[in-house]
Amino acid sequence: MGTISDKLNSAYALSDTYQAVSQVRVALQNLKNVAAETKSTIDALTSGNSFAGVDQELKVIGASCIAVVDSLNTAFADVDRAEFIDFTPTQV
Repeated sequence: MGTISDKLNSAYALSDTYQAVSQVRVALQNLKNVAAETKSTIDALTSGNSFAGVDQELKVIGASCIAVVDSLNTAFADVDRAEFIDFTPTQV
């Protein structure tokens, strides 16, 4: 059956196929990087006491939005997804 990398290396050998896969991977890699940067920014902004006086309803909806970012980062950390997104062709 082969690993994700094996399959991507096979696709790489067929340049047209790899180009299509690569374009999807690049878009996903960009989203993965933005999600990670967004999480870091959110963590830095919410680490202090500046949100102590924020309306509770706003805190709840903000927390639900942050949960989406957390879920996205968790999903991208999956081994198979990370292998697909961060793939670098084996140099032959």
